Amino acid sequence: MKTRVFAVLLVLLLLACAFPFAALAAPEAQIAIRLELEPDAGEPEQAAAAVLQDYLEKVTGTRPTLTVADIQGQMI
Repeated sequence: MKTRVFAVLLVLLLLACAFPFAALAAPEAQIAIRLELEPDAGEPEQAAAAVLQDYLEKVTGTRPTLTVADIQGQMI
């Protein structure tokens, strides 16, 4: 019984370690992230967007583009 539990846990651990690398190797895993600032964004917002851009590059491996939004209304 202990051997079966150990074998199942070992397989789950190996899958958990291998899955992120397999997901990154897939071409569709590369997503495009775009950060948009309001046209009247101040210096603090631009600095925060640059920091977020750096962190997202570290996490995803691709650098998000930073653009100025050309739409009016609520932005998320």
